[in-house]
Amino acid sequence: MKNGQTVSYRAEVVGSLLRPEYLKRAYELAERGEISGTELVAAQDRAAREAIALQQECGLDVLTDGEVRRRFWFDPLTASLGYDYRASAPVPFTAGGRRPEEAPPKLPVVTQRLRIVENLPLREYTFVREHSRLPTKTTLPGMTYASVLWVPGPSDGAYPDRDAYLADALRLMKQIVGQVVEAGTNYVQLDSPRYTHLVSEEGRANLRKLGLDVDSWLDRMIALDNELIRSFPGVTFAVHLCRGNHRSMWSVEGGYDAIAERLFTGLACDRILAEYDSPRAGGF
Repeated sequence: MKNGQTVSYRAEVVGSLLRPEYLKRAYELAERGEISGTELVAAQDRAAREAIALQQECGLDVLTDGEVRRRFWFDPLTASLGYDYRASAPVPFTAGGRRPEEAPPKLPVVTQRLRIVENLPLREYTFVREHSRLPTKTTLPGMTYASVLWVPGPSDGAYPDRDAYLADALRLMKQIVGQVVEAGTNYVQLDSPRYTHLVSEEGRANLRKLGLDVDSWLDRMIALDNELIRSFPGVTFAVHLCRGNHRSMWSVEGGYDAIAERLFTGLACDRILAEYDSPRAGGF
């Protein structure tokens, strides 16, 4: 119950819909400078309209635009705040227990002061509202994802330490979310696959590579996510937990046992959207 209004959905898309071939082709052409930005936007708009129509036909309770304007799911953080790819965070992917045949995605690292380049979630929300009367959900990375994009060495010139960086990232993410809330959203999903790095030794090793203290990191991340959530008392927040997903690849495997008590009771969100009962996620 939020401000007297119940926001309760039973059927919704948690992640990105598959990109149609014409959209993937448009991204490739745009990256090579062979089509204009206007032409790329036209392809994105077409894909978004198709995604909205598909979700409506399936009878979903709340819609997104399929996240078709994103090259990667974390773009609402990284593209919105001006991260770049001069360096890459060392968070590897596997493919069913094997190393992937293709190169895994690179994670952009903060190498300069963050600023709002564009509000991608606002752009997505506005488009869906213009093309459907059904409720609309805003999805964006939680603070756990931001935490792994400050890398000792490459990031030192932008921020003296991770705490200074995270304080600035949180300040800006409040502005990003605030603008979407002002536009009308009342449901925000924080995508937080990094929490599950603590469920396996391989995942914990990934965090140690970034200089993170795996014993204190969980409580610190819960506190940051809660600060973002509590800044918007009239909004329903969900936290999405998985093991990562990119072309059937993932980062870690393991059940929630190691983090369940502190995470599920500590987060101030209204709901948790959790992967479970699968070989890589364990039971529940």
